[in-house]
Amino acid sequence: TAPSPIPLYRTVRERTAQGPSQVYGAVAVCCGGSPCAPAAALPGVDPLALFAGWAAFGVCEPSALSAAQRSAGASAKELQPLLDRHVFVCLGGTSEMCPLKMLLALGATCVAIARPGYKLQALIQYARGEGEAHAGAAKLEAGSRPAPPAGTLIVPVPIASAATGETDGAGCDMLGDPCEIAAWLAHLDQEKILVLGAYGYLDGSDHVRLTAAMDALITSVVEARPAGRTAVAYLPSPSTATPVPVEANAAAAAAYEAAGTFSLRSLRTPNARAPVRSTDGRGDVFVCDGLITLQGPSYALAKTAQQWRASVLAAEGRCAKVSSLMAPAARTESMAHVTTVATAFNGLEFFAPLRVATVSVASFAMCLLLLDDLSQPQSDFATVGHTRSAVHGGGWRCAFTAESIGWSAYVLGWLGYKAPPIPDAPLASAP
Repeated sequence: TAPSPIPLYRTVRERTAQGPSQVYGAVAVCCGGSPCAPAAALPGVDPLALFAGWAAFGVCEPSALSAAQRSAGASAKELQPLLDRHVFVCLGGTSEMCPLKMLLALGATCVAIARPGYKLQALIQYARGEGEAHAGAAKLEAGSRPAPPAGTLIVPVPIASAATGETDGAGCDMLGDPCEIAAWLAHLDQEKILVLGAYGYLDGSDHVRLTAAMDALITSVVEARPAGRTAVAYLPSPSTATPVPVEANAAAAAAYEAAGTFSLRSLRTPNARAPVRSTDGRGDVFVCDGLITLQGPSYALAKTAQQWRASVLAAEGRCAKVSSLMAPAARTESMAHVTTVATAFNGLEFFAPLRVATVSVASFAMCLLLLDDLSQPQSDFATVGHTRSAVHGGGWRCAFTAESIGWSAYVLGWLGYKAPPIPDAPLASAP
């Protein structure tokens, strides 16, 4: 007997199957800029040099460099057919790692699912090219803001406001009303592929609740729309226990053997582990234990659940694509406001090849990889895990587990340690 569905999932699925939302309508904000090429989406950052340096240093896997080369090498005109086939639904559209602004710069159509409030209103102003959100951006340094928006931003509004185009009441709450949000999304543009990106974040246990709400919403929309008319995108975290390539495990083992006395090697846990013996003929599986007590159980549970869901959706075959690209730690406000974490981030970089990216660079990098992933065959998560185009911030190739260097990283950060820049890597050496 099949288990009974959890009430949240059953309720959202049943409402989605009943028809379009009678609560939400849509307002489209057309941006005024011209689409830029993918390589120009973050002025001041050369993506080819960025990924070449990351790959040579060990911040990402070589497959990420190859994917970035394909994506960044496209012109705006060459990218347009892919953008024309997709509508990018950003669940957590105002979250810091969400690629929405990067996608708008490329000319994409994006749907922002976010709570009503100043963040969403600022995003709407940004798309219109007006207000403080747009004017203030010009004062930011290069590499910290995307190119001007050029696509279309769609926001949910009370259904009475849809006819007038009024956006003052725009927004919706995935925790409070996942049923109507799912019903609204399920009937958006049936001719295109909805890319449902799970980018929402909340602190503590609320993150688990939000992840469950996004999961119920995603699975219901996938089921309600015709097969092949949805794709799903996740940004899993290296701060979980996950399979890694044999090359990454070997690099971690070599780094441990090469670690000097000053690293206090004997007091730390080696990152490279003995392989897990598979029972289905797949051979050895190497696993990196990236779990960190400091990060708490809620984040680990939420991110592990998303990796599991990505594997299930890919195996079911109903989605046009399931993208699950390992994303690096970034200096988001949600991390920076925790003093201990913010301090430890600087100290972590003492232990090469660990690096913590800025939010804008991390979002830019993952946007490029998503665009490439949408054009590639589906990953077999059961065989290779979430390893393709992985940007793990060096966690998979570091000599020591993150847990065993945590307090040392905090002390080094407290003492003011600043890591030197990653050395430039010759672009000709890219695989």
